[in-house]
Amino acid sequence: MINFFKSGMADRQKSVKDNPGSTEDPQLLGSRDLLEKEYSDADVITNEVLAIIQLNRFNHLNTIFGMEMIETIVKIISGLIVEYAERLGGKAYSLQMDLIAVVTPYGERDTFLEGLQEQVKKMEEVNFRDEDIVYSNHYTFTYIVYFLDFDKSYVPDIKLILDNMLLKLKQIGNGNSTRGEVYNGAGDPNWRLLDSLSREVKRGWENREFIPYYQLIYELKTSTPVGAELLTRWNHPERGILTPNEFLSVLEKQGLILNLDLYMLEEACKKIKNWIEEELVTVPITVNISKLNLHREDFLPKVLDIVKRYDIPGVLLILEIEESIIVTELDSELIHTINELRDYGIQISMDKFAATEYSSLNVLRYVPIDMIKVNPSFFPGEDADRREKIFVRNVFRMLRDLGIRAVAERAETKDDIAKFEKYGCECAQGFYYSKPMCDEEFEKIIF
Repeated sequence: MINFFKSGMADRQKSVKDNPGSTEDPQLLGSRDLLEKEYSDADVITNEVLAIIQLNRFNHLNTIFGMEMIETIVKIISGLIVEYAERLGGKAYSLQMDLIAVVTPYGERDTFLEGLQEQVKKMEEVNFRDEDIVYSNHYTFTYIVYFLDFDKSYVPDIKLILDNMLLKLKQIGNGNSTRGEVYNGAGDPNWRLLDSLSREVKRGWENREFIPYYQLIYELKTSTPVGAELLTRWNHPERGILTPNEFLSVLEKQGLILNLDLYMLEEACKKIKNWIEEELVTVPITVNISKLNLHREDFLPKVLDIVKRYDIPGVLLILEIEESIIVTELDSELIHTINELRDYGIQISMDKFAATEYSSLNVLRYVPIDMIKVNPSFFPGEDADRREKIFVRNVFRMLRDLGIRAVAERAETKDDIAKFEKYGCECAQGFYYSKPMCDEEFEKIIF
């Protein structure tokens, strides 16, 4: 047998014992990060199995017993799973409090499945003593099993394996009875395609194949460019220039979206600095910021560090945040971040205004916004009643009074432009004026 991990199963167990920081408790549970790290360099996987076991109705049990007791229950169940994994020559990893993964060698598939079923039955009848009271409860579990047998021609990404198994686990359910399934995701050609893309994205990131494109923002009255949005494109060596809908979800799953935001911000600052040094008059550049970055403690200092390093006026930079994020996650910390950015001169744009059920004019009372990107669905159609038309017209009047620039998105026809102007929108962005373009094309238009 060729072990899944280069160092073999015994060395993996040793690594946890030698690194107590990687365990959750004395039960010798590894973490998901450790699991992914140990799997990441595998060239060949044969005769090993990955099982994920979920304790069902976790929130219900927590309500009955309370967190202190549920922690004891989880510890007992975890201990049983660790003992089971070690007995088979494998190891257990904690994915979250109610989810544990087991990786172990196996002989016959049927024999392994029978043994796993027996183990789960033992865990269904766990009882524990708290002072003089013995607690017992019929626990139920949902588990999913994936037999890992791959040669050098195809070894899936472990992150993708885990994500898809957890998704399947969710689909199986979290109910009042124990259920288990064998998963065969890697046999699905769609999964192989996604896994292949995942690997390509990782390689593309390492090779700096993700590049900035620019789409101009025009003032409606004068038809002159007053800004531009920086958009990410993937300069794929075989497939050419790819748009975000072909790779963004993979970047998010791999955690690279956090780095992408800062990388694109730095690219924008670098360009602005070059234009200033060449004494060219430029327009403000808008850079999109993901939800995940807004919750990072180091996000604000990293942004300010980049801007200060290139020594550019903050007024030439606009950071764009989706409206749904501002509305649903507005707190003093987010307002502090926005105020700190604006104190440095950096402007804030709210994207996708009126695009979802989260839309709220009330947020404009409290959040200092400089620009709003308006979804085209916000503009009334020809058959709209008088009330709707008055409302929309007055929203744009209010935005002007607040000093907030309104930019209509997806401007594609003359009729779109006429409608935006009719209701008092100042600017527009879309294919009617310009398609997203590389920096050379952009500079020809601006300068």
